Amino acid sequence: MDWHFTPYVFGYFVTAAISLAVAFVSWRRRTVPCGASLAWIMLAIAQWSFAGALEMAAISIPAKVFWSQVAYLGNTTSPVLLLIFALEYTHQRNWLTPRKIAAYLVLPLITIAMAVTNAWHHLVWTSFTPSPSGENLIVYGNGAWFWIFVAYAYAALSISILLIVYASIRFKGTYRRQAGMLLLGLLVPVVWNVMYVFDLSPIPGLDVTPIAFAITGWILALSIFRFHLLDLVPVARDAIIENMRDGVLVLDLQQRVVDINPIAQKSLGTTPAIIGQPVEQACPLIASRLAEPEGSAEIVLDENPPRYLDANVSWLRDQHGRAMGRLVVLRDITRRKQVDTALQEWNTRLERQVAERTAELQATVTRLQAEIAERERVETALRRMEEMLAQRVAEQSRQLATLYDVILLAGQSLTVQKMQEQLLAKVIGAMNGGAGCIHELDTAQMALCVAAHQGLPADSVASIQTMSAHGLLQDPVPRAVQNLAADSGAFALVGLANLKSYLSAPINLQDKPIGMLTVFWATTRSFSVEDIALLSAMADQIGVIVENARLRERGEQMAVLQERRRLARDLHDSVTQSLHSLVLSAETAENRLRLGKLDRLEQSLDQLAESARQALKEMRLLLFELRLASPDQINLIEALQIRLDAVERRAGIQAELIVEGVANLPKTWERELYSVAMEALNNSLRHARATQVSVRLSGVQNSVGLEITDNGKGIDSREKPMGGMGLQTMAERAERLGGALSITSAPNAGTRIHLRIEEAK
Repeated sequence: MDWHFTPYVFGYFVTAAISLAVAFVSWRRRTVPCGASLAWIMLAIAQWSFAGALEMAAISIPAKVFWSQVAYLGNTTSPVLLLIFALEYTHQRNWLTPRKIAAYLVLPLITIAMAVTNAWHHLVWTSFTPSPSGENLIVYGNGAWFWIFVAYAYAALSISILLIVYASIRFKGTYRRQAGMLLLGLLVPVVWNVMYVFDLSPIPGLDVTPIAFAITGWILALSIFRFHLLDLVPVARDAIIENMRDGVLVLDLQQRVVDINPIAQKSLGTTPAIIGQPVEQACPLIASRLAEPEGSAEIVLDENPPRYLDANVSWLRDQHGRAMGRLVVLRDITRRKQVDTALQEWNTRLERQVAERTAELQATVTRLQAEIAERERVETALRRMEEMLAQRVAEQSRQLATLYDVILLAGQSLTVQKMQEQLLAKVIGAMNGGAGCIHELDTAQMALCVAAHQGLPADSVASIQTMSAHGLLQDPVPRAVQNLAADSGAFALVGLANLKSYLSAPINLQDKPIGMLTVFWATTRSFSVEDIALLSAMADQIGVIVENARLRERGEQMAVLQERRRLARDLHDSVTQSLHSLVLSAETAENRLRLGKLDRLEQSLDQLAESARQALKEMRLLLFELRLASPDQINLIEALQIRLDAVERRAGIQAELIVEGVANLPKTWERELYSVAMEALNNSLRHARATQVSVRLSGVQNSVGLEITDNGKGIDSREKPMGGMGLQTMAERAERLGGALSITSAPNAGTRIHLRIEEAK
């Protein structure tokens, strides 16, 4: 399709752009009355201008006709949309029902259809003649339907103009200026359109109506931003008067009714037909209250029940202060009168009831004063009891906290002696004692021996160092003595300076006494059941804690012994053999040197160096195992890196650690994977004699893989078809993890150990 762009074309495009801008601004204010309708008008003008620009730019007549048909979408709807805007702006909303709007659009839609199908009937255009102006224009011969639509469109435009003229006369201030600007913006394109339709344009075929709308767009923009169009919208009389909750009655100077709203009609029981009638005839009740020119009066309507109206009368004056009539505002105060009457009745009733209740309250006050005095005495006694209970609870809480601290000591790595001393200190503090001791039962001598003591003089400790266990074994129950001097028991035989009373409890283990816990006080005191129960509980816990400490010491001793045996075995199996081989190689080299066999001396020296390197590897491995941190203290990747740095790389082996996509692993997995890696690396170091080793830890989707590869001498399946103990251990660990272990090896071809674990989903 060929185009020829003239200055008029660009004018059309400018009009389309301005119209779209005004439509955008109007649509953003669509919640304001007239905002949406103004946006639709400007959109229709923008479509009309854009299609008209393409019609003017097209060269062929068919192309021009096509774009003229497209332009009819905005051309035919804009007059109706303008009428809708004018009706909405002037508050004629009774003409804007959905059915009426649909009726307004019937003829424009038919016209669009007629334009599209013009080739069949030629009722819109009868001919297409090039313009003599030579501006790439054509003159359309207009058919019968064209003039029908022109009449309809001009009727809609005339009604719109009259409505806006009426608004400019009726409105005041800013609203009048708004209406004037709207009228000016509307008249400019209308004048140009009349010139085009009736062939009065100086350039035949040139319709500058869309270009004139550019002026309209600027005027609307000025109205929106300067005169607050779509921000300040005039409120019509119907929107105020008709919807007021109060009745409104307007009278002229001749006392005739000139206006009345629905609420006033309902209140007075009248109809709009009274407008124009004298108020004495139309509303006698109101006429009887108009003796005074201004003020308010109360009107009683003869109904059952009666209704009350408050009539407020005021003068209506023009701008020069001259009286024009009177305004009567009616407000229904029936509910208020009923409330006032009810309040008066209630007030009388309440006054009578208050007098009766005053006498009753006077008697009640006297009785309450006596009850308050009694209640204060009871509350004082209760407060004293509460204070005593609070003190008791605080003491019990402190003792229970001490018992909890005693239990927590079981988790500390202390010697039995230190454990007993700390336990005794906590018990003495919990019991508020002055001194104490712990005796252990010596079953061989059937005696109680002091294991720990605190706060006792040296001579007193010596006197109770060993005591008979007869009483403990015969009657293993707590013993409370308020006066130590009058006691006939075991402590009565010793001189405990400045100690007056004591409380002892057997230390049991599995319901058998293994010792005795004793707390001394410097004053004579009595013991409650709670004191005896607390000491007994502490004594039982001490038995368990001390026994656990002993078992832990024994376990540590056994672990040390087992570690020593393992080191001795490893030294014998690895380092000792390497040193023995080193000695044999050295002796062989010495003999060959003495015999002058220098040609074979190099072989002996190579064996000597290899044995030395192997011994060094074994020693580094043993040193690493001695100072190795627990796998629970560091993560798997750090542990593997430490191993390769401390052993393989120091032994001259090229070692690398490759980690790919591994997130946090469970501790149980890390321990087992670490053990498998250590076993594989130890085999490579001790037996394979490898010079290169690689450890790869990878995570792919829902699985974790561990691979250890070396270039050592490999495994000969003919010599060890089932693998050694280390390989079996790795297989067992893989099975515990639910994984699969594969070993690939051949003589002098290295070894590859691969473990794959599938994560639980």
